[in-house]
Amino acid sequence: MVVRKNSLRSNKIDIKKMTKLNPYFFVFLSLLVLVLVLRSFSGFDLSIPEQAPYRFTGYLMWFPELKGYDGNKFDTALLFNQVVLIFSSYFAIKWTYNPPTKRSLITRFYSAGDSVAMSVPTTDFNRAIAIYIVMTLLAGLTIFFAGVGKIWATVGVLHNASEFLILLILGSGGKFNLPVFWPIIAIFYISFITITCILL
Repeated sequence: MVVRKNSLRSNKIDIKKMTKLNPYFFVFLSLLVLVLVLRSFSGFDLSIPEQAPYRFTGYLMWFPELKGYDGNKFDTALLFNQVVLIFSSYFAIKWTYNPPTKRSLITRFYSAGDSVAMSVPTTDFNRAIAIYIVMTLLAGLTIFFAGVGKIWATVGVLHNASEFLILLILGSGGKFNLPVFWPIIAIFYISFITITCILL
């Protein structure tokens, strides 16, 4: 028993040391990965290929004409994706904006040390996933009708913002203020990215 206690103590000390070193180690590791990624582009031709016009709008897309490209396969995959997303969006909105009232059916976030009374309902998280599904549907429809270009960027940025919202809610353990979040994202993130895509 004495050996076991000593080993547990040494493990606790090691964990404390590691938590102090973790931020510095991960910053260094991130910078190292960034340098390696940038180095991997040294042998590539970085000139921008000529953009191809989209079939419906004639606006330039973000990629050139591709050899061997089969539009039927692309349209079939995209159409199937959109049909599934239409049904998913309907049920996601229906279930998340009319959540169950029975306590046993309400899902919750649990963190270490939380009691049942202090746990946070996943209502906002479920709604964020519903928003993400709807934004994915809109992004797919925009790809079909306008192609992947500057017009798509105005919808694609909403899709990215909904992903960011999900990460923030998960990172905060569900204690994130959802009504406050969207105005901040709309003003800073969405506006900045959309203006950048339009100007470039």
